[in-house]
Amino acid sequence: MITTALSIRIVSSFFFLVVARYFRVIGRRSEFSPFVEIALVFLLRDLAAITLPDAFFPYTEAAAFAGTYLLFLGWTGGYRRSNRSFRLAVAFTGVVTLVVLLSRIAPAELGSAGRFLFWLFPPGMIAFGFLGITRIDRYTSPRGFDIEMLQPWLQALLVVLAMVHMVVPFLPGQSALILGWLDMAPFLVTMFFLFNLYVVELRGKGRSLRRNAQSIFAFLSGVGNALGQDTTPAAILTSAIDTMVDATDGDGGVAVIVERAGSRVCAVNGLFPPPFAVPDVVKTKPGALQRYLESMTVTDDVPIWAEALRTGRPRLIARASGDLHYAQHATDRTFLLRSVLVLPLYVRGRVLGLLSVIRRGGSQDFTHSDFDHARTMANFVAVTLDNYFSYIRMAEGQRLQRDVEIAGEIQAELQAAADIERGMIFFSGLNRPVRGLGGDYYDVIPLDRDRTAVVICDVSGKGVPAALVMVMVRTIAHIALQETQDAGIVLSRINTGLTGSVAPDRFATVSVAIFDPENDRVSYANAGHHPLMLARTDGGDPGGGIDEIDAEGLPVGIEPDGDYTCRQISFPPGTTALLYTDGVVEALNSAGEEYGTERVTAALGRATAQDRHSRIVLDELMADVDTFIGGAPVQDDITMLVCSNRSRLHPLQNGE
Repeated sequence: MITTALSIRIVSSFFFLVVARYFRVIGRRSEFSPFVEIALVFLLRDLAAITLPDAFFPYTEAAAFAGTYLLFLGWTGGYRRSNRSFRLAVAFTGVVTLVVLLSRIAPAELGSAGRFLFWLFPPGMIAFGFLGITRIDRYTSPRGFDIEMLQPWLQALLVVLAMVHMVVPFLPGQSALILGWLDMAPFLVTMFFLFNLYVVELRGKGRSLRRNAQSIFAFLSGVGNALGQDTTPAAILTSAIDTMVDATDGDGGVAVIVERAGSRVCAVNGLFPPPFAVPDVVKTKPGALQRYLESMTVTDDVPIWAEALRTGRPRLIARASGDLHYAQHATDRTFLLRSVLVLPLYVRGRVLGLLSVIRRGGSQDFTHSDFDHARTMANFVAVTLDNYFSYIRMAEGQRLQRDVEIAGEIQAELQAAADIERGMIFFSGLNRPVRGLGGDYYDVIPLDRDRTAVVICDVSGKGVPAALVMVMVRTIAHIALQETQDAGIVLSRINTGLTGSVAPDRFATVSVAIFDPENDRVSYANAGHHPLMLARTDGGDPGGGIDEIDAEGLPVGIEPDGDYTCRQISFPPGTTALLYTDGVVEALNSAGEEYGTERVTAALGRATAQDRHSRIVLDELMADVDTFIGGAPVQDDITMLVCSNRSRLHPLQNGE
């Protein structure tokens, strides 16, 4: 029979399940999963109470009690060296179940024992839960220290709950409502505590990102200015390791550079213990360790560094005392090594060097959050070095034409592939510079879960200066998209990095669009660039389904506090997006007429009148522009990027 008390219990259990599921989805952590299962057990318990006769009520309550506390003990096992309390609870549940069943068969012999064990069962399971939370070990898991803060509150709640169950048996009615709420209390408290830890960690990550952003962009500005000055890779890495040690609250660091003659240490920050034994005299004399490290060549005798340089895989050694190569320095009174980060500078399939940061003495261990931030900085340093080497290769030419050819080749390497497919969205791009080296740029950057970011940029001016600004835009865009997938924030990061680092007349217009094929949506932000054009197949009516989508924002590199709005746009199958630069609409024919936006719209409508592959659409658009220009000289770089959401795979043959 459904009573008011049981109805309230069902609503409470359902609320518990919804909240637990919400925390699991938002937090994306497996430690919330047991609480989803616990909430489901409570809901099944309450549904059974309204469908089964009242005689079964105590047994369904006891079964739910066993299930929830066994799941809870399984969760605590992740923070302990062993889980004996879980095994004891399973055995206790089995004994009580067996005795109660036998007492039903032979009530005269076992009735009193069965009733006693049945009465003792809830306090007993609570006692096992108390034991499980008490034995959480801070050293078994990085989260153990945080969970320990919950112990006194949860222990007090479990003691109160055990005392209540010793005086109030399983009974329907008002007592069932009170006990139902009390039984859920320990799990709700634990779940909300875990979610609070998750929120605190997110805030900590936000503070760390804000703290690191200024140093990252300051370093970017310094390297951007250094590209035109007399600098060396060693000088760049020296600045990089100093910046990284400060940003990660480290106590020392080292930079290794890969050269033709081999790999060598080129910069040392602080007292840095390497992953091998060093002479005592080197440790005690000031400056001796730095000179010792800078004189060495990195070979296979340095296994951790050699492996990182060979594979390009970073490593987090949270506790140096547990690592074979660093353990000797963890107990050394001079070094007192605690935690190590090893970060290879990996870019475009090759390793350019290595950065390593350490913490010593009373510092805290490096966390996975520290590791992620340091990897972001290392990726930035790798891209910076790669761009520096690209610039050096360009500048080494003897004649201007050769310089332009080299730079054009480098710029072509930085552009995305002509045709890319991601999650049934097809991307086809074209870049046609006037001088072989220009300021136009487009990119297609893979993100997680088949999401893809596209960037199109038009830098004012032409030649080498515009190309260098384009490289800076590309570098910042790649770094920013590792930390955020908000198109407006990406443009803000680009604007912050350029403003003050380049001349005011070297501003750029940029559009960023992030395609999400799972939800058929596009996140779009614009910095003074031409609006995004959207075309949908519209019954063969050319141009009938063309929309221009714009978003507010000044070109980057002008105002340091520019604000960029991010718009969410529907992008269902059959939709085609077009991004283009000034060179398309400002193309002139022999009569001096401009191609113009209206011709772009009409050409896009004709090309998308049928459901076609993005490459076919792009080829038809470019053919229409070439036909219009005829024999007239091209005045500006031409760049176009077509993005099509196709419901099925389309071959590239024209006309299909």
